[in-house]
Amino acid sequence: MMRHIILSFYFCIIIAIAIPTTIAENIFNNETSITTTINDTISHELTGNFDIEMTELVNNLSDQTFILKGTDESNQLEKQPRARVRQHKNKKQGKKKTSGNNGGGSRFQNKRPKRPGGRPQLPQNMQRPPRPQRPNRPQQQNPMRPQRPQQQNPQRPQQTTPAQISNLPQNNQSRKGCFSISTYEEIEDDIANIKNTLRNPKEVTHFLGGIVRMAAHDFMDYDRRDRANPMGPDGCFDPNHASNAGLGSIWGTEGGKSTPLKKLYDTKYKDLGISRGDFWVASANAVIHLTSVNNALDLRDTFMWGRKDSNICRGSGDRLPQASGCDQVEDVFMNKMGLEMEDAVALLGAHTLGRGSSDFSGHEGTWVQNDKAAQTFDTGYFKSFFLKTWRPRVVDSTTGKQDWTTGSGHSQMMLNTDMCLVFDIEETVDRQIPCCTRTNTNECVDREAARRRCPMYRQFDRRREFSNTVRDMLGGNLYNNDNSDFYDAFARSWEKATTVGQSNLNHLVDEC
Repeated sequence: MMRHIILSFYFCIIIAIAIPTTIAENIFNNETSITTTINDTISHELTGNFDIEMTELVNNLSDQTFILKGTDESNQLEKQPRARVRQHKNKKQGKKKTSGNNGGGSRFQNKRPKRPGGRPQLPQNMQRPPRPQRPNRPQQQNPMRPQRPQQQNPQRPQQTTPAQISNLPQNNQSRKGCFSISTYEEIEDDIANIKNTLRNPKEVTHFLGGIVRMAAHDFMDYDRRDRANPMGPDGCFDPNHASNAGLGSIWGTEGGKSTPLKKLYDTKYKDLGISRGDFWVASANAVIHLTSVNNALDLRDTFMWGRKDSNICRGSGDRLPQASGCDQVEDVFMNKMGLEMEDAVALLGAHTLGRGSSDFSGHEGTWVQNDKAAQTFDTGYFKSFFLKTWRPRVVDSTTGKQDWTTGSGHSQMMLNTDMCLVFDIEETVDRQIPCCTRTNTNECVDREAARRRCPMYRQFDRRREFSNTVRDMLGGNLYNNDNSDFYDAFARSWEKATTVGQSNLNHLVDEC
């Protein structure tokens, strides 16, 4: 009996201990399961929402950044510096890029998840309005010289005959000893009006080329080595010298009346105190501007005034270059005037205007194709060296005086001082051995000349630089229509030549 009581007591004790433990374990397990479920749920909710919200935020920021940047092109320009900054930052922090699964690229690649269907569009109320177009920036004008108004048509509608020149009103803005912009432009207008009264193409060609030739003959007598009488652009030339033959029809009297250009000066511009030297250069500038292609060569900004006239210039004609060859070009332009070889070649390019006459110089024809072409200031003179076949032509059998012509029409001519810029013609001139510049064409009509081709300068010949400079005037391309290289070189050379030996010259003024 006692044994059963003791066993029952032990059994009660065991039950008393086991039941709370089991209950505690069950409660603990249930709480852990509940906690785990709650934590999993919370973690899932938070993580999912966070990822979705961050993804949408990044996408929206990316879209807004794209819109703010503007076009794809500007966006690409913006990405480059940002990429450089990122690389610099990684380098600074000692981080090293790792390759992805594709075997290349940065660990930063594919950081942003791809969006299906392309880039989402922002709502209408969040899109940035289009950027207004920036107005064109006004052209900056030189404060010293106002910009010249663009000429719509170089042919002025209002024409003034030479008989009406004396009745033209004088410029009220000018006074003696002053040269204004308006006066400079009036000279161009008046020359254009005189030109428009001429109907014969030869007369027009002679008039235009004669004005430029007169200004050139005025400065080509300059000799810097003669300190006592250097001459130069002083409004004086010797009309009786053979080198100036024909200039009397530009500046002189015909039939007891002054020529149109001289009458224009005497009746309108002389009383304004403008010197002949200044008037001749301004007139030549006007012709060059009017005849340049699209009026592209405007020499107004480089024009200087204040030249002093000389009434006597004996011996000036002897200083001018003769038509014998490049020794004259070197002596006059380079030795006496102090110009460079490029200047000499550019200035000879003015032969594209005007014509020679057997009545004056003995050389008949134009330097370019015809009289119409000789009224345009362009690179036609330089192209003719290579596009035409030239042969010597004797113009005076008693003196052996010669020039060059092409084809059978004899309407085109070149002087020895022209041909020597490209071809070595000393033997032809000195020993009178004829040659043709091209022997594979029918333009070399003379059979004897066709037997020998005129040589060009060899590589190390000191005058090869002449032919190289001619090619430079053409921009290195014989068949283009670009005159810019020639125009730029001529503008520089013309400014030097028209101011040699001069001091105290002035730019044009706005008003006098």
